[in-house]
Amino acid sequence: GGGGDRGGTSGLYGKEVVVATEEDVKSSKYDVSDVVLPLVGMKVRYPKNEIGKYFDEMLGEVGLTRESFAKIRDRDIAALGGDYRR
Repeated sequence: GGGGDRGGTSGLYGKEVVVATEEDVKSSKYDVSDVVLPLVGMKVRYPKNEIGKYFDEMLGEVGLTRESFAKIRDRDIAALGGDYRR
């Protein structure tokens, strides 16, 4: 596992996720092909920007929050770990 706000593993299969900074973008460290969006679940890192707020709004429309997924145990058939898509 990783730590900090910038990197670490996340998602159902422990994929490496890095939160790019403005400096990373300006230096062309990453490009658009590196961008991933989370599929909702208890093991993903959500964006901390407007996209993260949009996720919260979408979840709220169906009566859920990010914390809703943490309440479901890993062994539960309904457990959603989440993942990432390019």
